[in-house]
Amino acid sequence: MDQNSYNPNRKKPLEKRSCTDCLCFFGFGLFIACWVALASYAYQNSDLELSPSDSNGQVCGRNKNVSKNPYLFFFDITECTSPMIFVHRCQTPQVCVENCPNTDWSVKEVLDAKDPIDWLTVQKALICVSPDLNKLVNSKEVLKNFTSSNQCAKYYTKSENLFNYCIPTLSGDPDSLKQILNSNNIMMSNFIDGTTMVDLLKVSKETTLHIKEDLEKSYEHIIVGLLIAIFFSLTYILMLRWFSWVMVWMSLWAIVGLLSFGSYESYVKYVAFGDADSMTTMTEDGEPTDIATGGGRQSWSNYVNSKLNKKSTWLAFTIVSTVALVVLLLIIIFLRKRIRLSIALIVEGSRAILEVKSSLAFPVFQWLLYLVVLIWFFGVAIYLSSMKLYVFKVKGLANDHDCVCSNSYYKDGDWCTESKWEWYCSATGQNNTMCKLAKCAYDHSVSQDFITGLQLFNVFGMLWLMNFVSAFSQMVLAITFTSWYWTFHKKDLPFFSLTSSFYKTIRYHLGTVAYGSLIIAICNFIRAILEWVETKLKKYDNSFTRAIFTCMRCFFWLLNKFLRFVNRNAYIMCAMYGKNFCTSAKQAFDLLLRNVMRLVVLDK
Repeated sequence: MDQNSYNPNRKKPLEKRSCTDCLCFFGFGLFIACWVALASYAYQNSDLELSPSDSNGQVCGRNKNVSKNPYLFFFDITECTSPMIFVHRCQTPQVCVENCPNTDWSVKEVLDAKDPIDWLTVQKALICVSPDLNKLVNSKEVLKNFTSSNQCAKYYTKSENLFNYCIPTLSGDPDSLKQILNSNNIMMSNFIDGTTMVDLLKVSKETTLHIKEDLEKSYEHIIVGLLIAIFFSLTYILMLRWFSWVMVWMSLWAIVGLLSFGSYESYVKYVAFGDADSMTTMTEDGEPTDIATGGGRQSWSNYVNSKLNKKSTWLAFTIVSTVALVVLLLIIIFLRKRIRLSIALIVEGSRAILEVKSSLAFPVFQWLLYLVVLIWFFGVAIYLSSMKLYVFKVKGLANDHDCVCSNSYYKDGDWCTESKWEWYCSATGQNNTMCKLAKCAYDHSVSQDFITGLQLFNVFGMLWLMNFVSAFSQMVLAITFTSWYWTFHKKDLPFFSLTSSFYKTIRYHLGTVAYGSLIIAICNFIRAILEWVETKLKKYDNSFTRAIFTCMRCFFWLLNKFLRFVNRNAYIMCAMYGKNFCTSAKQAFDLLLRNVMRLVVLDK
């Protein structure tokens, strides 16, 4: 018989292992290399500044032309309603201004004015892409041309500074705001959505600061709480080790008692209830109305009470609780041997955890790996979102001996941005003087679709790595407890058995871990794409599309649950027999099919 085939008389796990799923391991390594290269490309070609930049790439408050204008103003905030603004930016002109608007203003009021217009006042009120344009506005025709061509803003409202962005406050005169939006054919909901997208950043910053302050003040209490939680967790494991029989059977019979009481009480109320229901109806919009009060609105708590006064409600309670009671009693009667087996497994599981104490600390390591992956993902995403569509490179620096760059690492051919070049590089001894020969010049352009594709690659990488960490942890624990199970004298179990399992997983089975996590990552990625497509099709919302997306979400949710279940058992078989993922998954599936009833009882 093949040493790796199913054998019920097997006495120990595989000792001599070999590498599994090598091809997938190399593919995983190549993917990681590409992800690192992507991060390097995004870092070198991004312009991640604390200060915002306008539509021309000038950093507000930093570049020479806008050094006195530290705030960024959006011509049309409604273009910032999508979460994709972190990839595409707001598709509206953006200019650096000296101060955020402190009042409401609309060009419509000027164009409709019948009295003589003070054009000097209008020029001061206007916000244009260039200050020189303001001076040219001296008639309604010029004003209309500039605003219709998006060279000047059609309107603005009272705004506040948020990270140097001018964001409407929504706290001014509501009538004035509504009038301005209506005159520019802008829906209030879209306007609010636009401000909300950026206002979320403010809330998150405030929340982060509060969390930081709370952690600084109460970290000692948190540590004490963690120690107490660990103590109770160990106590619970000990109770499972010695009192699992009592705990499980008491829990089952307690549920039986509760269901019996619920069935009896529901039946008594059903029998004692009269035929007439309460005088409660529903309004046309589906909200409850009390006829006794003349059709006025009633609270939902009263509505719930009125439902409890219906005979049909208690009939439903009686049927549901009785059916659940009968099913539970049948399980206890006919599957009592399986229940005993599950209790025995609980006892052995708690015993294994207590004897392999290092496994209790392993989740901390897993959590740290999750944290590293998330930090990497968000870091790459931020740099990608700050990438420019136009790629600039350093040119002529080798021939310009008078040009000095304070960052000291620029050389010809390096990626650069105009703002960084202007900040770091200048002629020798002449601050704020541009170099004569050396410059950060345009090299080529990239499409927005290309950047979006890189963001999707980054998202998929995050999903794969998160599932990889989960699969890696499952494989390490599977090898650890497999070794424990086949050690006859538990005192002979090595103290560093978890470390040994860690080594075996890295040495032999990273390919299998990568293969299994890739399958889950693909499923998760498809689910994420479906959610994104569904949000895009909201404006075409109808019962047909809702039904399709509901079915697809349900299918991929079930598929994800099934794949995770099979993968977990495949890792256990791989830990036992040392075979590749497909073979291990087949062996696990065959084993589960041979023990369907045990699976139902033990797993639930």
